[in-house]
Amino acid sequence: MTCALVGLAFSAFVVGLLTGGTIAYTYLDNLCETAAAFFAVAACGAAALRHTGRIRLAWALMSVSAL
Repeated sequence: MTCALVGLAFSAFVVGLLTGGTIAYTYLDNLCETAAAFFAVAACGAAALRHTGRIRLAWALMSVSAL
């Protein structure tokens, strides 16, 4: 399921780049960079919840930094 969603998103990205020109490129670039940052926040937050002590603090700070 995840591979299918990633493949679909990548295909839509490529189609948008080929048909949209410079404005679409800028919009899609900003959208992908924002999505990557939010995924990093979620991953670091999940890691912080799994750990304790100083490791939890480190993961939490990385999550805040990604945000």
